[in-house]
Amino acid sequence: MNAINHTFESHRAPTAKDIILARWREKFIKPALDYPKGSHDRGKVVCQLTSKSLTLPSGRIGCVSPPTVYTWINAYEAHGFTGLIRKARSDREEYRVCVNREWDGFFASRIAPQMAVRAQDDLNDAIQDFWEEPGASWRIVCRNSTEWLLHRTIALGCADFEALPLGCIHDGAGAASQYGLCSVNRRRATRDR
Repeated sequence: MNAINHTFESHRAPTAKDIILARWREKFIKPALDYPKGSHDRGKVVCQLTSKSLTLPSGRIGCVSPPTVYTWINAYEAHGFTGLIRKARSDREEYRVCVNREWDGFFASRIAPQMAVRAQDDLNDAIQDFWEEPGASWRIVCRNSTEWLLHRTIALGCADFEALPLGCIHDGAGAASQYGLCSVNRRRATRDR
């Protein structure tokens, strides 16, 4: 009985959002499923589906690529509707980047892991606040977030960090400067937007 509970708990159940996305994918590929696998007609339908812009489930306007459509079709034909549901990450319990790779690496042995997680949460909140400013763009959010993280890191009072040269914003120095360690890139700034 313990093994069954452990197995059940180790698998993430799909969320409502996952089900909605899978239903959207199913509806999207349905016209292509009317034709046999590898047929010219199926290929034509896939070309028609991928040639036009549409409203994606996220609300963005975009296109779906033919390889993606074929991946969905293969998953649907192999596993039915469940093949279209997003899978849980296999590395879910493993280490993930908190702030950025350089910052995490530099402070791994200098601060408690709980402090790194707290810094991540505070940075997430700051990034959200910067996005709410009028005229916010990813460049402005990156610059403001980097500046915020620099001051937040200085407040930790780490002598090794304070011994580093200041550098300049987005100097690409990585662990060789304070700004390099605290650099917030576009991917990080737009991750939870």
